[in-house]
Amino acid sequence: MAASDLPQSSTNRWKILAILTLARAAMAIQFQTVAALGPALQGEMALGDAELLWLVGLFLLPGILFALPGGWLAMRLGDKRLVIAGLVLMVVGGLMMIPLGNATQVFVGRTIAGIGGVLINVLVTKMVADWFPGSDGPFAMAILIVSWPAGLALAMVVLPSVAITTGIGTAIALPIALSAICVIAVALGYRSPPGVSAAPAGAVSLNAGEWLRTSLAGGLWGFYNLGLIVLLAVGPVAMVSSGADTITAVAYYSVVSFLLVPTNLAGGWIISRVNRPQVAVAVTLVILIVLVPLLAALGSPLWLLVLCGVLFGIPAPLIMTLPGKSVRPDVRAMGMGVYFTWYYVIMGILPGVAGWVSDSTGNPNAAIWVSSGWIAVALACLLAFLSVTQKRDD
Repeated sequence: MAASDLPQSSTNRWKILAILTLARAAMAIQFQTVAALGPALQGEMALGDAELLWLVGLFLLPGILFALPGGWLAMRLGDKRLVIAGLVLMVVGGLMMIPLGNATQVFVGRTIAGIGGVLINVLVTKMVADWFPGSDGPFAMAILIVSWPAGLALAMVVLPSVAITTGIGTAIALPIALSAICVIAVALGYRSPPGVSAAPAGAVSLNAGEWLRTSLAGGLWGFYNLGLIVLLAVGPVAMVSSGADTITAVAYYSVVSFLLVPTNLAGGWIISRVNRPQVAVAVTLVILIVLVPLLAALGSPLWLLVLCGVLFGIPAPLIMTLPGKSVRPDVRAMGMGVYFTWYYVIMGILPGVAGWVSDSTGNPNAAIWVSSGWIAVALACLLAFLSVTQKRDD
């Protein structure tokens, strides 16, 4: 009997989703630790801005090299073991960062924690796809997705206050403790759905169609996120160049970030209930392609930012379900590895393009047009994915 055919009460799917969501939130909090404690870290370690930003990026950089091998290893060893290993790596890497006097050790620890974060990011997504293969998949993915912005926000609110009151070492230790709790939660609370286990010996790789579909899905996820991140980075700069004060500009664009949590959840609920969810996502992306340049033309009015924030949240849950549905269940972990490899490559290499366009033209608003262009590339990936999938179904 397939997992989707089992009564919901007998599978405890929602309890398992809660455990996996907590693990992903722990990853988000540990990622944001450096940004949240930036001024304190600079004071303790005598870091410049470039060194601090490099320390931030070290958590994501390993994804380019470890996402695909992580998926392959999970096929051999099992998802649960690899997620526990990822959480342990986050604990070990975090502990290495606590003696801030040794900069080399801090940077190495950050990299080790980042490798653990890659394993968690790839595999908890796959595990949710295993447990929620049906129409409730987008809503389950929406719950998983909001763990990232919620974790970032929690880190920014809690960790600076902890550092001020009890010391920076305690602030760094809190995400480590949460990761350790997640080790216990996953070890005791997670089990694979019926019929899903480590891949048999013969299933060593994806076939050509699976490589193509997961690559297109990864491109869609990467360029969708790139368009959002670029907009959030350059939008306030463009507002300030047009005469707004910095506090107002940052506050206006923060509205988009705050709206992602409720709109991700709403998007998952809506997409689970429409007849043609892919069409709904495509229409949403088209509207964003049109609206984002209007931010530059109209000076980023608040009503338009609210509308963009709502629309950005809707596609994410469906996009995250695509790679899991693009491959055979026994090689789904490797498919997720391909998917996230493209995400890490796009997010690691291309954000600077918008800055180069802005600097070259001398117009910060030009970078907003680049953001719209990246969303257009995401739409192209979606249309290509749907075309390839349609041919497979035919």
